[in-house]
Amino acid sequence: MAHAGDHSSARAFATSALARAQAFANGDPKAERRIGHLAKAYFVLAPVSRTAGDRKPARDAAGQAVTLWRTVHNPSVLATHRQATAEAEAMLRETPGSDP
Repeated sequence: MAHAGDHSSARAFATSALARAQAFANGDPKAERRIGHLAKAYFVLAPVSRTAGDRKPARDAAGQAVTLWRTVHNPSVLATHRQATAEAEAMLRETPGSDP
């Protein structure tokens, strides 16, 4: 949606996904699988914001994703999110500002 120029719908979808992931993570805030899903929701929001030209919210969302993934130690969860983690870290390097 964001790449097609429908930034409003893309942002609404990503924000809704983030809310659902947050509710899921709140069910057991120490469950690494849930933390991984929450981080992925932040990661989805990051490029949506960047595509809409909102660089700071994009960086903030990518930073939150990376910060959450850094709390995960379960190899299976880390493997599931390896590509997204790498992309979020790259987004942080490419977007000016301080590290998370």
